[in-house]
Amino acid sequence: MGLECEGYEDQFLAILTAIKAEHKKHWKNVSKKQRELNKLTWSLDTEGSSSRDMYGPNLDSTRVCLWEELVGIHSWWNVPWCIGGDFNVTRVPSESSGTRRGRPAMIEFSQCISDLNLVDFPLAGGSATWANNKTWSRLDRFLISPDWESHFPDVWQKRLPRISSDHWPILLDCGGIRGKLKALKRDLKLWNVQSLSDLGANKKGKLTEVQEIERIQEARSLTQDEVARKLLLGEELERIILLEEISWRQK
Repeated sequence: MGLECEGYEDQFLAILTAIKAEHKKHWKNVSKKQRELNKLTWSLDTEGSSSRDMYGPNLDSTRVCLWEELVGIHSWWNVPWCIGGDFNVTRVPSESSGTRRGRPAMIEFSQCISDLNLVDFPLAGGSATWANNKTWSRLDRFLISPDWESHFPDVWQKRLPRISSDHWPILLDCGGIRGKLKALKRDLKLWNVQSLSDLGANKKGKLTEVQEIERIQEARSLTQDEVARKLLLGEELERIILLEEISWRQK
């Protein structure tokens, strides 16, 4: 919950256990739709900051209760916030294919972000985070508070390639990940260069092809041949990843 609790861990644990017990009693008396709010996970640390793993309910009426709960909790603790996950709603019509008018759910989501004083910063690597063969939307994102951003001024979020899921994974880079990846890349070049370089080149080429198909999908519906090709690429990428894992285990 973001409070500094060093030296009081046992007391905080007792309080949280009591709250959890009360929640269980409460959720026995509410509908299944309301229990979707229980998918919200809270994390407690000792650094004076708060992070949230989000999964928003599918129904607009149920999601309103989530926004109210977030605003209520935010009013109790004035700490840096970072919330990320699948919110199951877009902010504006342009974040979803085939949507031209704003919906009340969009306004409610934007109002919640405003009430929490969160920053919705741009997504690099693509505009959609979920898609099927016909439509796409930006349902996933990270939201941060200005205080959290002041701790990590170089923070950015990037859409990564997807293989088999209907959601794209989102990377939250706080400024240090890129340097670590570069160091790891140098080490990998010194290790089993020939076999892994061939495998890596094959993987990179297929990921590039998947990304190109996904860019086409954001502009129009895929043809049957394109859908079949995308499925085949997913299977081939899974095989390559398995071979990479086997290579790592052999070392």
